[in-house]
Amino acid sequence: MQSTRRLAVTCAAALACHGVACNGNSDTSGGAPAVTGPTQTPEASAGAAEVERPREPPPTPSVPIVRDDYAAALTQAKEQGKALLVDGWAPWCHTCLSMHHYVFTDPAIKPLDERLVFAALDTDRPENAAFTERFAMNMWPTLFVIDPADERVVGYWPGAASTAELVEFAERSLATFDASRSGQAAAEGSPEALLLAARAAQARGDAREAATRYGEAVKAAAPDWPQRGAALLGWIQTLKAARASQTCVEIGTEYIDQVDGTARPVDFARYLALCADNLSGVDEKKRARAVAIERLRALTSAPPAGASVDDRADALDALARALERQGDRASARAADEQRLALMEEAARAATAPEVAATHDYGRANAYVALGRAPEAIALLERRERELPESYEPPARLATVYVSVQRWPEALAAIERALERSYGPRKLRYMSVKADIQGRMNDHEGQLATLREEVAGRRALVRGDANRAAFEEARARLQKAEMTLRSRKG
Repeated sequence: MQSTRRLAVTCAAALACHGVACNGNSDTSGGAPAVTGPTQTPEASAGAAEVERPREPPPTPSVPIVRDDYAAALTQAKEQGKALLVDGWAPWCHTCLSMHHYVFTDPAIKPLDERLVFAALDTDRPENAAFTERFAMNMWPTLFVIDPADERVVGYWPGAASTAELVEFAERSLATFDASRSGQAAAEGSPEALLLAARAAQARGDAREAATRYGEAVKAAAPDWPQRGAALLGWIQTLKAARASQTCVEIGTEYIDQVDGTARPVDFARYLALCADNLSGVDEKKRARAVAIERLRALTSAPPAGASVDDRADALDALARALERQGDRASARAADEQRLALMEEAARAATAPEVAATHDYGRANAYVALGRAPEAIALLERRERELPESYEPPARLATVYVSVQRWPEALAAIERALERSYGPRKLRYMSVKADIQGRMNDHEGQLATLREEVAGRRALVRGDANRAAFEEARARLQKAEMTLRSRKG
């Protein structure tokens, strides 16, 4: 029989975020041991000082936002002579929620309304499929600044941003927008022109081309170039996406101390650690990982100015996972305890369940990593009562039940998530359901679920878009069919 760790990772992978801010490589099980015993109530849970609260509205954004209507936002930007800032996000992305509740509500961004139209697109919704097919995303959230005249990307920001970084990003993007419209585009071969070409390539999903242009921009620029940190992060992101692990490690090791910003330094170090995992040599892996760990220790000891609780918790999670893979489980546990304490405090201070839920993903994962799965179950059961229309609490709850091999409860929870979810996320939950059915020896049910998933993913394929996910689902179906045939003899 597979270990509990392997079982949890199998299902949790389908529930993880994407990118680094929200990361498809995240191990949401945290490598936790099996936890058995009765579910504790919130009151009995050591970490459940957050009380169940009545529904209150979350804070409102400081700028008007067009929601889930790219065409309308584009038309509005054209008519008003503004650029368009698009926030590509998803409800399962904790970094997206953090930015919605703590950054877009900040009065400091209000002046941007004079030059920008803001749009927020839930990338799983069918009505936003045309946008996500045209503009590639491998990290959630991703912010785009778009010239509405020709839909050219003049600004691209993948991942978390503090309020100050959002304002700076918007202002730099607007400067590019203005220069382009006045015929004063950056000179060919300049760092600015190379950076713009890199972002355009990344936005259309060409990771290799983007990595080349990011590298050229860094090498062409002076050491004090203001865009250096952004270019370095883009470089290592696209090297990882292009599966150039050796080059990714070389660049990560060389430049790790040169990345500025609030979340960028953590993201850069995490990418280095992830690329190290793909190296073939054990000693080489450990050396590269040690560089990332050293940087993450510094960043968690003295967080960058403006770092949110979500940013700081992400840094501690990155440190814990790198330490765990390095074999230092005691230090990994200490980092998990520290990040849990941060998120617990933030959740207690939240004014509405939606705001507190920003931290549910990290809290549940930390509980499981620390061998405290009953507390994760209590937290998510409470949140499901508070937010009965959200698919997130039952989906995360299914992952926790998987970690303790409570299959019937896991199946019931993922069924509830499926009832409320939509688009690509719903298809992810189908793969989770199929895996649980397999663990319960319901192989006929597993095949039916996998066939439904494959059909759904086939319908999403447009050219190369979503093809990899379709092929992976089809491979799982074929494997399940072969297994059932062998069982029947």
